[in-house]
Amino acid sequence: MIELKKGDRVFLSKRGHNGFFYPTDENMKLISDVTGFPVYWVGGREKSAILIPASSINLHDKSGLRVPVWIIRPA
Repeated sequence: MIELKKGDRVFLSKRGHNGFFYPTDENMKLISDVTGFPVYWVGGREKSAILIPASSINLHDKSGLRVPVWIIRPA
């Protein structure tokens, strides 16, 4: 698990070749503290993929779904 704080930036995903998710340059600030769950995907270069609740980047989301986003890998 990865603890992220309100205001941290995450990079959104896009669906690409064969339905895989890839990081984009589009980013958003978290609107609440959140625990992210790592997913071990390749292709992010300096970024790592995690799953977070959609409500942590969209105030109006009440679905309870988790979305894949990317964070800069810790040094």
